Amino acid sequence: MLGIADYLWRLVPGNPILRRVVENAGRKRRDLIIRCGYLGLLVIFVLYTLLSGNSSSDLAAMAKQSANLFQEMSYLQLGLVALLSPIFTAGAITQEKDSQTYDILLATPLTNGQIVLGSLLSRVFFVVALLISGIPIFAVTQIFGGVAISSIVFSFLIAASTALVTGAMAMAIATFKIGTRRTIFSFYLFIVIYLVGFYLLDRVDFFHLSFIDASGNLARTNTTWLTALHPFLALAVIFNDKSYMPPNLADLPPEYQGWPIGWFWTSPASFYICFMLLLSLVMMAPSILFLRRLAQSTTSLKGWALTKLHLSKGDRTRKPRNVWHNPIAWREAKTKASAARATVLRYGFIILGMIGAVVLAVMHSTELHPKQSIDHSYDANNATLFIDGAGVPEIPVSNSVEVKLNSNPGATEDLYGRYEVTDYTEDANHAIATIDLKDYPRKLEANDARRWLLGITIVEFSVILLIISNAAASTVTREKEDGTLDLLLSTPITSRYYIWGKCAGWWRLYCRWLPFPPPAHLFSLPTICSDGWPGMIQVFSGSSFPKR
Repeated sequence: MLGIADYLWRLVPGNPILRRVVENAGRKRRDLIIRCGYLGLLVIFVLYTLLSGNSSSDLAAMAKQSANLFQEMSYLQLGLVALLSPIFTAGAITQEKDSQTYDILLATPLTNGQIVLGSLLSRVFFVVALLISGIPIFAVTQIFGGVAISSIVFSFLIAASTALVTGAMAMAIATFKIGTRRTIFSFYLFIVIYLVGFYLLDRVDFFHLSFIDASGNLARTNTTWLTALHPFLALAVIFNDKSYMPPNLADLPPEYQGWPIGWFWTSPASFYICFMLLLSLVMMAPSILFLRRLAQSTTSLKGWALTKLHLSKGDRTRKPRNVWHNPIAWREAKTKASAARATVLRYGFIILGMIGAVVLAVMHSTELHPKQSIDHSYDANNATLFIDGAGVPEIPVSNSVEVKLNSNPGATEDLYGRYEVTDYTEDANHAIATIDLKDYPRKLEANDARRWLLGITIVEFSVILLIISNAAASTVTREKEDGTLDLLLSTPITSRYYIWGKCAGWWRLYCRWLPFPPPAHLFSLPTICSDGWPGMIQVFSGSSFPKR
């Protein structure tokens, strides 16, 4: 027992990697500034909400205001965690390899579990420290009441589990050698698509559970199949919102009352926390078991999979390629913009956007046949109207019929159209006295189509911003990290030649996205061997390197 207790102590509390981070965290000015900025943002938000809210001394009003404040603070905290967690955990993908301390770390007596858990917890520690530091501010909501302590606990657990699963995913990527600098961008992209995409899909009726209740009526749950898998949706459940209340276990069909499906539907918040903790353990277990074995192997997981599928032969050869007069511009435009992966991602991104637009257009144009409708069946000469689904051949229409089209008063001429009949009444002579009409229902209504289009636009805009940020951030730092910048400085390439070569390469990359790209000779401007601004033109196509 003493050996097991000592191992568990050295695994987490006495882990040297974690202890080094915890002991040095309070000494770094950057961490202190970020922590103070986070707390300052929460304090300003609380003061602004309290001062701009209702100043009534009614306890019920103050409790309601406190509950609203807690909800807004919880969403703000989870949003900051979702933003900061990828930033602090994505560094696990390349930092150890770039700083060349990975092999030294493997040569120490530390076990695989100490290395993996120490690296993971050291990266999650900063986010958890931010959450703990915000507890006193959240405790302010307890002064006026209206907020249960269990809701505060669930709010912090959802945020902490989100940070933990993000770090576990980053560590798994780093361990299995599928992590490169491009992976960091893909890591950000996956998280953005996951958060935004699942939130939009939650609004679709398809993901709601429909069943026949005890009364024999068709019932539908307020929550969806995605609620217990999304942090913001799981957080919305703990606020006891009537429009987002989970169903009771007794109200579910018998096939959905067993464990764990019943737990999934009745308590999405607790299911999300436990599921994310389990998912973190599942992703960390292979990393702990195969850390040193994978580190000694020269084949990555991607290369092994391609070899087994006979898509790659391992060692690859390629034909020599003609390099431009400016190798910097050629490298940026050809090796990055024209690479097979970049081409697939670029055109795949365009094709997915077009498919999404076509699907929205088709769903909006698809009409659903209502229970009762009219289809240009009004006979003005005989003053009769045929209502499909009414069960009678024709119904007489009163001379003073009141027509409401889309809840707006209309004229008798509106009966000539093709509309859904929502309700109609008859007078003493069994003629139609009032009739309510609305446009034919569609598979995707106009407002829903606009929301989906807005969501897709937000996702694509976020992806474009991430691409631009990643490209701009790695333009020069790539050479610094892999040590080739010193080699470039030892060549005849000057700083002006280098910088404008980068600009020319990225300009060529940008032109590839244009529907009518400019001719290629624009990238081969004549050489002007003179100083000043005209001399900068030679970086596009200089016959010789510029003089130092």
